[in-house]
Parts: sequence; structure tokens; C-alpha cells
Amino acid sequence: TIDKPSKHEILSCQFSSWYPSFRNMNSKTNKEEKEPYKNNNATMKSIILPLPSSFVEYLLTDGVQLPVGATKVSSFVPSDPRDGDDYWSSDDDDDDDDEENDNSQEEEQQQYSFPELTNQITSSINTLGGAVLPKLNWSCPKDATWVNNGTLKCRTPGDVFVLLKSSDFVMHDLSLSFDDDDADADVDVDKNGSEEENEEIKYELVLRKWCHLHPSMEFRCFVSNHDLGEILYIYICT
Repeated sequence: TIDKPSKHEILSCQFSSWYPSFRNMNSKTNKEEKEPYKNNNATMKSIILPLPSSFVEYLLTDGVQLPVGATKVSSFVPSDPRDGDDYWSSDDDDDDDDEENDNSQEEEQQQYSFPELTNQITSSINTLGGAVLPKLNWSCPKDATWVNNGTLKCRTPGDVFVLLKSSDFVMHDLSLSFDDDDADADVDVDKNGSEEENEEIKYELVLRKWCHLHPSMEFRCFVSNHDLGEILYIYICT
């Protein structure tokens, strides 16, 4: 049987745990030739934004409702000139004549607003060249591209929000990250042999510089002590 990963091991696989090692390799040298690595960056430039608990709560709510001020649906979908309101929710498509639905939604639906995070996303998109690929600690919302005109490319905060809010992969990061961990291994031991308290998740939004990558050219690489041990195809065409 395959051993289940501990909580510590799962956290070690989140983006912010490994990204600095592969992005900033300037100070590391080739042990055999004693020369700097020619390629100092082995991954795409990315920006990591800490997520407030209120935004995590928003992602976990039912329905697809964009925060106030977000671009309607997707920047890749032509906007209707008759519609001057950027606000959008999946409930907008409900039949207004459905009396039963009207009775069940008497209370006004809560509207969310994240102006600081929205400004950070806008600034990050500009810094990364005008387009980004979003993900959380582990997963990107590749199962929700249908809502963004078939792409993970994001040019506005609204694109980022609608992808995250529509993705089951993102929901897994938020609610089932440790579902398959080894409970007996969750108590970590430091170098002195004393038990450390269990680590908690600090949810993050990762914005990666958009690059046009063909799926057939994507590989999964296994690295140990800065040595590349194995390369496998991610997608195998049959």
C-alpha cells in the first residue's frame, strides 16, 4: 500500500513552498563546475497574494455571484451595450415569473465587495504583462474554463473571480485539502525532537504570468536536492 502524505507534506507541496526555490536560483551554483546556473529561473514569474478570510468565505458560498465592481461574466465575452451594470450573478438567469422561487428568495441576496484585493489583482495583472493564470495554493480552476470563453487567461479581476467561483478544483483546495492525509503523521517533530503544533493553511491567490503552452509540451518533473531525477508526460495522446 502507498503511505498517505502527512499534513506537513501536503503543505510543502503548495505553490508558495516551492516557488522561491525554482524562481530565484541566482545564489545557487553547480556543485561540479562551481559556476552559476545559466538559467536562474526555472518557472514562470508569479505573484502570490494572501487571501482574507472573508474572500474564502465568499468562495465557499453557493452560486456564482461576482463581487461588486467586477467585470460582468468574462472580459472575453462581448458585453451588451444595453447593460451598463457590471454586477452579475448566476441567479440573474432565473425565471422572474417563478412564484415559488420568488417566495424562497424574499431576503435580499448579499453582495460582496473586496476593493483592496481587486486593486492588488489589477496591479499584479499589469505587472505580469496584462494577462495571468490564477490558482490557489495547489489547484488552478482548469475545470471552469467554460465560463471564461474556454481559457484560463485572465485580463481583469472579474475573470479571476468567475473562474475561482465556478471551479470544483478550487473548492477541493478550500474544503478537502487534508481529506486523504495520514492523521497519525500530523504531529510534526522539530530538530530538537519536540512536537510542533499542527500547521494551518494560509490561503493564497497565485497569479502566474500568462504563457501560451501546448498541453502536449507539458511535463511533470521530479527534483531532489536540485537534481532532476525524472520527467514524465502529463498528457498522453492515445
